[in-house]
Amino acid sequence: MKPVLVCLLSVGVASAALADEPLTWDDCTREAVQHNPDLLAAPAAVREARAKYFGSYSPLLPHVSGSLGVDRGTSSTSSSNLDENSLGLSASEILFSGFHNEAQVSQQHANLQAAEAALAQAKAQVGFDVKNAFAQLLFAQEQVTLTQAIADRRKEHVRMIELRYQAGKEHEGSYLRSKAASQQADFDVASAKRALHVAQQQLAKALGRQDAAQLTLAGELKTAPVDEPPDFHALMFQTPAHRQAEAQDRSARAGVTIARSGFFPTVSATGSLSRLGTDWPPSDHRWLAGLTVSLPLFSGGQTFFDMRSAAAERDRTKATLDSTDNQVVFALQQAFATYQDAAGKVGVQAEFLHAAQVREEIATSQYTAGLLSFQDWDLIEEDLITNQKSVLTSRRDAAITEATWERIQGKSPLL
Repeated sequence: MKPVLVCLLSVGVASAALADEPLTWDDCTREAVQHNPDLLAAPAAVREARAKYFGSYSPLLPHVSGSLGVDRGTSSTSSSNLDENSLGLSASEILFSGFHNEAQVSQQHANLQAAEAALAQAKAQVGFDVKNAFAQLLFAQEQVTLTQAIADRRKEHVRMIELRYQAGKEHEGSYLRSKAASQQADFDVASAKRALHVAQQQLAKALGRQDAAQLTLAGELKTAPVDEPPDFHALMFQTPAHRQAEAQDRSARAGVTIARSGFFPTVSATGSLSRLGTDWPPSDHRWLAGLTVSLPLFSGGQTFFDMRSAAAERDRTKATLDSTDNQVVFALQQAFATYQDAAGKVGVQAEFLHAAQVREEIATSQYTAGLLSFQDWDLIEEDLITNQKSVLTSRRDAAITEATWERIQGKSPLL
C-alpha cells in the first residue's frame, strides 16, 4: 500500500482577531500532561490498588508482637504485696487457610492489573481528546480564512455581474443570484467564527484550562503513513479493554477459591517467650509453642451460598471477557478501515481541488469574454468552493480517524 499523503492543517486565521501566542502540538501535549484533570486523577486508582496488593501479603507472613506489664496489688488473706513484672515476645503464623490467603493475593494482583489497564485507557482517551481538539481548532482556523476569501471573491463577482447587468449583458436573475451567494458567503464567515470559538473551548477543556479566550494554534498536524492491516486478533490482546476484562476474570476466579476456603480447616502456629517476676528485669523465663487447627462445621449455609455467588461471578466475567474480545476485534477493524478511507481521501480531494481551480480560471475567462453562460460559470464556481471545503474536511477527518485508531489500541500521543 502506498503511503498516505501527509495531513496538513496550518494556521490561517487573521492575527488581528487572535492575539495570544500560538501553541504548537508539543506545547499542547505538555500542557495536557500537566493540567488535564482526568489524566491527573487516573493514577490514584493504581496507587490504591497497588497498596492493597502489597497489603494482601500480610496474612502470609508471621505476626510478631511484644508486651510489657507491671502489676501491683495486695491480698486480703496475705500481708505480702502481689507485685509482678512481665516482659514477652509472641509470634503467630497461619500455616494453612484453605488457600484463602494465596487466592487473596492473586485477586488483589488482578485488581492491580485492571487498574493499570484502566489507567492506560484513560491516557489513551485524553490523548484522543487533545488530538481531536487540536485538529478541530486547526480546521476551524483555516475555515475562517477560507470562508473569508470566498466571501471576498463573491463580493467581487457581485460588482462584476452588476456592471454586466447595467450594461444589458446579464439578466436580473443572475444579478440577484450573485447577491444571494454573497450573503450566503457572509453567513458562512460568521458561522465559521462561531465554530472557531467552540473549537477553542474544546481544546481548552482537553488541556485542563478554564479560559479559552484567544487560544490559537501554530504548526501542522501530520498523520502517519497507513501500513498494511495488522493482525487484529493479536493486537486485541494488547488493548486496555481486553487487559481490564481479563484481569476482572482472574479476580473472579480467585474469588471462587476464597469462597471455597470456608470448607477447609485453618492451621496456625503460635509461640511466645516471656520473663516474669517481682524484680526488674524479670528473672523467670517461660516459653510456649502451640498448633491450632480449626474446622468450620456449620455456618448456616453462608459458605455454600458464597461459593455459589462467586461461581456465578466467575461465569459472568468469563462471558464478559469473550464479549469484550469480540467487540474489540470489530472496533479495531472498523477504526482501521475508517482511518484508511479518510487518509486515502486526502489525496483524492487534493486532485479534485486542483482540477476545480483550473476549471474556475478557464471558466472565469470565458464568462468575462461572453463565451460561457452565467449558469455554467456559477456551477463551476460552486464546484470550486465545494472542493475547497472538502479538502479542509478530509484533512481534519484523517487526523481524527488516526486519533480514534490510536485510542482503540490504547495508545496515547501524549506520553
